[in-house]
Amino acid sequence: FPNCKVTKWNTCAFDIISKTTGKVWGIQEYCKLMGIQQEETMAFGDGDNDIEMLEYVDIGVAMGNANEDVKKEADYVTDSVDEDGILHALEYYGVL
Repeated sequence: FPNCKVTKWNTCAFDIISKTTGKVWGIQEYCKLMGIQQEETMAFGDGDNDIEMLEYVDIGVAMGNANEDVKKEADYVTDSVDEDGILHALEYYGVL
C-alpha cells in the first residue's frame, strides 16, 4: 500500500490510513473550520497511533494506561480513563 501509512495502537492492532490524512489532519481541518488556533488545542491519547497528534497539539495528554513511548511524548500524563483521567487533566489545566 504505497499511498498508506500504518500506525500501531496496541500489540495486536494497527491502523492503515492514507498518507495524506490522519488525526493531525483531522484536527487541522476542524480548527480551520471553527477558527481555532493550534495554541488552543489539547488532545488525549493512549496508543502509538496518538503520538503524532500529541506532538502536534499545544497540550498533549497521555492517559495513565498509555505505554511509555506515548507518555514520553506527552506534555502531561493523567490517570486512566476509568479513573477520570480526562477530568483530572482538564482540572489540572484549568479548563474546568
